[in-house]
Amino acid sequence: MRDDVRRAVPPVDQTRFWIARGRLPVEPSAVTPGKPDTPYRRWTRRCLQEWTVRRVRRHLGGRFARAVDLGCGYGDWTVLFGAMADEIVACDVSPGFVEEAERRLRAARHRAATVVCADVRSFDAFEESDFVYLGGVLTYLDDADCLAVLRRVRERIRGGGLLVSRDWCAVNAGRPSRRTGDWFSVHRRPRRYEAFARAAGFRVIERAPSPAIYGEHMAHALSGRRERLTRVLRWPVRLPWCVATLGWTRASVSFVMKPA
Repeated sequence: MRDDVRRAVPPVDQTRFWIARGRLPVEPSAVTPGKPDTPYRRWTRRCLQEWTVRRVRRHLGGRFARAVDLGCGYGDWTVLFGAMADEIVACDVSPGFVEEAERRLRAARHRAATVVCADVRSFDAFEESDFVYLGGVLTYLDDADCLAVLRRVRERIRGGGLLVSRDWCAVNAGRPSRRTGDWFSVHRRPRRYEAFARAAGFRVIERAPSPAIYGEHMAHALSGRRERLTRVLRWPVRLPWCVATLGWTRASVSFVMKPA
């Protein structure tokens, strides 16, 4: 990996960046800085959310004790996880995002919800948990911080628990890179994240790039939301998406992990 990829993003500058993001009026700015909100982007976000919720239910069932959302943004994912957990804990470095996440949880009438304004690199105010979500978080950290965050999560996730991480990666012909300016992120190969996970004590049980998730989402709709039929249909529906996105050099990739 090149030296410019290894370098850490200065913590103060990164904090200022996300605080500024939290002040923007357009919600998806947290996920795709500088990109306009469009029906397509809202649809793809919904695909990713529904796919993640299905994985959580598949591995943990319909209800569990505690969920943790690290880097929760404005809280739309947090509310989804809170609906499945008796207690939800979340954090974000931006006060604006924290306020919005709290508002959403109050509107959802979740009685055991805690949202803290904190950096994921130092946040450890959560106890043993059943499910932890890292959505678009590690892509903003250097290698050492990535591994440290994953190790901290491993210390606090129960033996049968689940970790889902989603990050922007270099895919297809894309090369690892560090982009500055409005994106302010590091793009690694998916296998790099898998190496971090193994070093932290996790085993990756599934890895899915976003185009494959979009295809599965469409298969799920075609099957009438029947899981068995979805598993049959997802392969032929995924294929056109994978072919159509061969030119992509960057895409989000979701990793489903369990403690090793």
